[in-house]
Amino acid sequence: KIVSTQFDASTMNPQIASKTQMPDDGTGEKEIYRMEDFRMIVYPKNMYGTFFSGDSFVIQYTYQHDMKNYTLIYYWLGQHCTQDEQGAAALGAIELDKKLDGTATIIRVVQDKEPTHFMAMFHGHMIVFKHGKRSGFRNLQEDNENIDDTYLLQVRGLSKYDTKAVQVDLRASSLNSSDCFVLFTKTNVYIWCGKGSTGDEREMSKIVARPRTTDPIMVFEGQEKDDFWNYFNGGKDVYPSEKRFQQQPQIFENYPIRLYEISNANGKMTAIEIPNFTQKSLYDNTDSNKTEKRNAEKIAIDYLKTDPSHRDPDIPIIKTKQSLEPLHFTGFFGYWDREFWNTKSSYEATKTKLHSENNPDVCAELVREKTKLNNINPLTAKKYSYDILIKSVEELPEDVNPEFREVHLNNDEFQKVFKMSFKDYMSKPLWRQKELKKLAKLF
Repeated sequence: KIVSTQFDASTMNPQIASKTQMPDDGTGEKEIYRMEDFRMIVYPKNMYGTFFSGDSFVIQYTYQHDMKNYTLIYYWLGQHCTQDEQGAAALGAIELDKKLDGTATIIRVVQDKEPTHFMAMFHGHMIVFKHGKRSGFRNLQEDNENIDDTYLLQVRGLSKYDTKAVQVDLRASSLNSSDCFVLFTKTNVYIWCGKGSTGDEREMSKIVARPRTTDPIMVFEGQEKDDFWNYFNGGKDVYPSEKRFQQQPQIFENYPIRLYEISNANGKMTAIEIPNFTQKSLYDNTDSNKTEKRNAEKIAIDYLKTDPSHRDPDIPIIKTKQSLEPLHFTGFFGYWDREFWNTKSSYEATKTKLHSENNPDVCAELVREKTKLNNINPLTAKKYSYDILIKSVEELPEDVNPEFREVHLNNDEFQKVFKMSFKDYMSKPLWRQKELKKLAKLF
């Protein structure tokens, strides 16, 4: 089944998608699950867009690009959900991915750090209430989901793509002059507009109020009637009145784009940076083992904690897979060839295929090619400087094999040039070794 969705033409450019983190316009199909007692419970469709800070949710989102369906699985972690609830949500996302044969991209989202696309899925109707249906080990008997008859929402956003409302304390001190707030009471809905708020923000506040009324009462800062303050605990009070800079779309171009390869080929988990990367620099993900996949997210979280660019440690973490990369990933690589992986079979997969086709001669040749480099002893091979080894074939020393220049580097220079040890290098598929040698100008 192909899911047809409307699409913003500007996001068809992968570079724009990568900068805005918008793979589409949020009009795809979604299924939402709420974590309760560590199980994924189907969330009622009439509650879509309503979140609780004490809960975690898993969202399966499907969209179309180039006549192909892609699936994103978000797991959203409320600000007050427990560690065990967070773990249950992560496992729920993984289990959902397994049901889809591992074809989904998994995205970890922390409350208040939602990417634009996450908010766009709800078209201006995303609301985060306090509390929730707690299911953490410390709260097994607690259920604190009730929403009061009177409550206050702070609205942030300029369009249906980036708007979110969050419940704040029902006190006048929660207001500020830069934003709009929606006050729900038993009988009326008020939109309070700070002096620094914009027309777009006021229009989005009307969308937030729409489930209750199409005709909210507009209240402008400084023009409130006395009875308006009666709804607030403590009555009228002081609040921040400084104007902030207007909200800007999320653009991720102020941080350096860096690619790391995660490997435990030598028995130790390492993360090796790949400079000047292209699509061809990516490791064949079907050959990565379970330990590497399991540790990838933890390494990403640990990296954010020490990132010299000071990225927020709670920004979304996206786990994608080979051949299923979304636009907001491929846009970081310049030109992206969707057919590239179809021509890159791993050594083991090729050998298995040849055996199954009963072609022992070709298979034997493949084995000889794989073992050719293994038969060269890097310990006895004479060492030369990198500057000498990058020279043309005619200028190379007589005892240097032009096909395997890398074995003539000493250990320190090899590590410096390839950003990994020779042992790690030897664990790579032949095509990957060749790509690394090309990057190092040793091919």
